[in-house]
Amino acid sequence: MRGVIRMSSYSNNRLTCFAALCAIGLLLTFPIGAEEARQEAKPSGETPGPGTLAGIGRLLDDARMLPGPDRLGAAEKAARSLQALLESDIPKEKRCAVHFLSGEIHYTLGDYAKAAKEFKDAGKRDDERIYRDDAEAGYIMALEASGRDEEAAREWIKWEKKHPESPFVQEALTARAWNALRRGVPSEAERILAELSARFPWMSADARVIRAMATIAYIRGDYDETIALLSKIKQDAGMLYLAALSFEAKGMPLKAAAHYREVVERYPHSPLHDPAMIAKANIFLTSGSYKSAAEEMERVVAEASRPDIRGEAMLRKAVAIVLDGDAEEGTNQLRSVAAAHTGTDIAARAQFLLGEILFGEKRYEEAIVEFNQVLARYFEHKLAPRAQYRIGRSLEALGRRADATSTYQAVVAGYPLSPESPAAAYLAGVGLLELGRPSAASPYFQIVLDRYSRSDSAGAIVFASEEHRELVEASLCLLELSYHRAGNLGQLSGAPHMMLQKMPPSTSPWRAYALLIDADALAAQARYPETETMLKRLLEEFPEHNVAVPATRLLAWTYAQQGEDALAIQTEEQMLARYAAYGDQVNLSTAYFNKANILFNRKDYEEAGAAYDEFLRRFPDHPKQLQALYRAGLCYQRLDQAGDAVDRWETLVAIDSTAEISELAWIRSGDLYFRAEHY
Repeated sequence: MRGVIRMSSYSNNRLTCFAALCAIGLLLTFPIGAEEARQEAKPSGETPGPGTLAGIGRLLDDARMLPGPDRLGAAEKAARSLQALLESDIPKEKRCAVHFLSGEIHYTLGDYAKAAKEFKDAGKRDDERIYRDDAEAGYIMALEASGRDEEAAREWIKWEKKHPESPFVQEALTARAWNALRRGVPSEAERILAELSARFPWMSADARVIRAMATIAYIRGDYDETIALLSKIKQDAGMLYLAALSFEAKGMPLKAAAHYREVVERYPHSPLHDPAMIAKANIFLTSGSYKSAAEEMERVVAEASRPDIRGEAMLRKAVAIVLDGDAEEGTNQLRSVAAAHTGTDIAARAQFLLGEILFGEKRYEEAIVEFNQVLARYFEHKLAPRAQYRIGRSLEALGRRADATSTYQAVVAGYPLSPESPAAAYLAGVGLLELGRPSAASPYFQIVLDRYSRSDSAGAIVFASEEHRELVEASLCLLELSYHRAGNLGQLSGAPHMMLQKMPPSTSPWRAYALLIDADALAAQARYPETETMLKRLLEEFPEHNVAVPATRLLAWTYAQQGEDALAIQTEEQMLARYAAYGDQVNLSTAYFNKANILFNRKDYEEAGAAYDEFLRRFPDHPKQLQALYRAGLCYQRLDQAGDAVDRWETLVAIDSTAEISELAWIRSGDLYFRAEHY
């Protein structure tokens, strides 16, 4: 994409329409005096001498019409001629033209720093300020060509303010639009183009303007509009390349490949020749034709002139071979690429891919070795945090959870702004929780929340994607769990509680458990009204989820704590009736036991005794079996059903005579025997 933008911005058309017109116009018409002008121009029909400004200007103009290598050679000849002229005695009034021409020559040669200096000197030497706008424009163009777009953008604005009546204002606006595109601000480019068309309507048909509009449409994702706009202008390398990108984005690889091929065949000296060649080869790679992709990449390696494109093609050829099923050969080629391009981005990616291949084959020990090579040689590369993250995943796959957790922590500490940092933070938190370190885990879950949760104008939490939403819900749940396990209920009920209330409803089980943990913490702090609110929300959002069982049980307990025993029992009974088939033995058994306890505390001994008996019938091996037997005996004792009471207590003693509660049962039984005179 940047290739298209750069090509469009600094094509020969642009130089001809702007800098070239300025320079040639300046050189041929600069007012150096009537006599001198006649001597420089010579009679009509004669060719200016090669040692004159006009002659050198003609050499440069001719050079621009030549293909790549020939163009540079001709431009160097013009540079030598100008240097010879500089060594002669040049009048002061001609110095402006000489520096301007020097700027043009160095621009053509690609020496943009020198070109910028020469254009700046030309502007300073224009005492009559006739051509200063042209010289300053050339200076800004040289800044752009050297990649200093931010600085150039500021200079263009200054230029427009200084030269509002310049005949080249439309060119400045065109340049500003392309500058904005290169800086990644298409909205600014669109605004500038709208201003350009309003002030200079004829510019709407200019090929550079149309190409800029097509580029904006491409960035916006309107590929049909891009293709339609490009059809209005004459074909060139930039137009064909952008059309190819659009067809590829539309899922039309054959048309895209045809356009890339046309760039390669028709424009061998274009800067887009090599990018088009590898883009065409890459279509085979992305479409799954790996064998053809390897062959096409080999062709790029052999024919491309740019070393970086050749290196990229070597890398992708190796990848294609691996994907075609020959992992051994592909791996060998990746090692060759890494060795041949040591210290480069290509080598770093090749080294990382070696680890990825081994990781995919579940050869985790070997993968760790290769990923460590990335960290050792390219620790500042953008792939370094991913390599370290992969080491953590490999360690985890090997069962070395503590080491994996430390590695995830290293990703967060060493590369906090990397894309892998949130995932590493989440896994670090999970690992620390499993290691029994909840206080250490909580900051890592908070990192995920800080990175991926945002608030809208109303204060509600919003997410950039569903993936982010799920990760935030999981992290919030585990953050609350961390505080809960650490006993930090006050902090749990602070910011996490407030965030949970602002989260939009969802069907995620993470949200269900977060609501339950949150409610449990509120209940533990005797904040019963808030507990009720959270539990009712949970039951409303997740009526059929397993979490509804403990939630209903906690709600019943909350009612009981507030003295609303009838409501507590009603809630327990509703839960037992609704969720008995869910198979949650732990929560259901607890619910039966709690119901009996509530009835016992209300001194409703008949119903309480029946409830304890129901509990014992349903859950005969429950850990609270002895307590249920003891309390059932108390119920029957207080109902004057001594025989039933003694039956429960004797059963208790028979089950475990060593339990502390068995001693109490013996005493109670003995007391009843004594009263009944049953010695």
